[in-house]
Amino acid sequence: MTHPIALVIGRTASDADLDDLRGLAFDVADRLRMSARIAVGREYDVTKFECVVLADNFAEGYESAVLGCEALTSDMCALWVSDVYEHPYTLQCGHCGEADADARPRLDGDTWSAPVCDSCADAHARGGLVGVLPLTAAA
Repeated sequence: MTHPIALVIGRTASDADLDDLRGLAFDVADRLRMSARIAVGREYDVTKFECVVLADNFAEGYESAVLGCEALTSDMCALWVSDVYEHPYTLQCGHCGEADADARPRLDGDTWSAPVCDSCADAHARGGLVGVLPLTAAA
């Protein structure tokens, strides 16, 4: 199963910058209902992602500025962070579709999953539902 992934680009010069970008990626996954990967470094082909989300500070770091400019000049979907916040928080599971205000993205490494309810994430962790999450960890 292929899951669409958004690449979230912003400054990562300090631990605080990385924490801010991680929080933004959570919001991207939750509001756009797709996995969101944090861009750390320049080794990404932006055109391989479903879309790119540009943090307000993306132009303040060399690596993030290069990736952001590549995205803006490519024939792809590039969103400003303000565009993401126009979407509401997810109130349903991205796998089973059930209404669940507690469905949330799950972090694995540098990637947040789309929002998933606890029962689907638990079933995935036990190996009962293959492909629920594109990640190795369900929690």
